[in-house]
Amino acid sequence: MLTLFYFMEENRRMRMRVNEGGQVEIVKSVDVDYISFFTLLDYFQDVGCERGGRMWFKINGLSTNDGIEEILNDIDTSDMVYYNSGSNSIDAFMVEHDPPVAV
Repeated sequence: MLTLFYFMEENRRMRMRVNEGGQVEIVKSVDVDYISFFTLLDYFQDVGCERGGRMWFKINGLSTNDGIEEILNDIDTSDMVYYNSGSNSIDAFMVEHDPPVAV
């Protein structure tokens, strides 16, 4: 199960790792063996998000301060699945209209 948290442009509190406001959708039929960066973007788009936001995932069992990782590519998406492999659910977050920061 994949829980999607998404935040509209006017609510950017996720930057400070405060999950306040926003929308929540649960996607139950997720095949984690085939999930990719673009599949994750599609899931967010299917629930009403626009493409072009920043994404993060939470590592279950860690605090919000220590357990939030940004998703920038397929490697990060694979890490999301790996770090949460012992859990029945994965929490993913998106802030719309917040482009990724160049590294």
